Amino acid sequence: MNLTTFKLGIPVTLTGDQAAEIESEITQLHERNAELDNESGSLLVAYNQAMSRVKELEKENKGLSIRIDAQRETIRKYQKEVEQLRARERELKQNQLPIENGKNRYGLDVSYFRNAINRELNGPLANHKPDELARVLARLSRTADDSVMYEPEFSSKFALEHWIEAIEVFTDSFIEANYKHETPLLGRKYNDKMRGALLNALKKSSEKTCEKLRKGGES
Repeated sequence: MNLTTFKLGIPVTLTGDQAAEIESEITQLHERNAELDNESGSLLVAYNQAMSRVKELEKENKGLSIRIDAQRETIRKYQKEVEQLRARERELKQNQLPIENGKNRYGLDVSYFRNAINRELNGPLANHKPDELARVLARLSRTADDSVMYEPEFSSKFALEHWIEAIEVFTDSFIEANYKHETPLLGRKYNDKMRGALLNALKKSSEKTCEKLRKGGES
């Protein structure tokens, strides 16, 4: 069977085999077109799914960025707290009171003085009266070495009392020695009555001297 068709406006007669071949090609083209339509639809669905996923990822990324910023802020907060704790640790180490017991190599009772200082001075001085603080320090000083209190740098009266005490001790010792022993008094021998009178006079003279010294120290 022959088939007449037109090519460029010119009628062309095709044989049966040629017509069948063309029909087969047309059928294949229609099938391929249908396949392409299906593929296009699948691609469109995949594209829409991909765009939907992109939007989800953008949303997740935004949420993740917010969480990251929050975590960074938390880290900065913790770092600041760590720095504050380290600063406090350094401060406590600097202000830590030493634990001292017994006596040192100079014989000073460090245990007593450490406890006394911690008890009396390890606190605010806002409510300390001058005389109260002076008494605390004076007690510590006299306990450590009372001879220092007699130095003129700290008190002329203390130094004066020290000399008066020395005069009294010397006078008493001298009188006691001469009452007990019949030794020459001031290079001469006296009977008991004369010896007693001279020693009493020496005692009174010593007392008057000490009294004058005290009055002079008070003026």
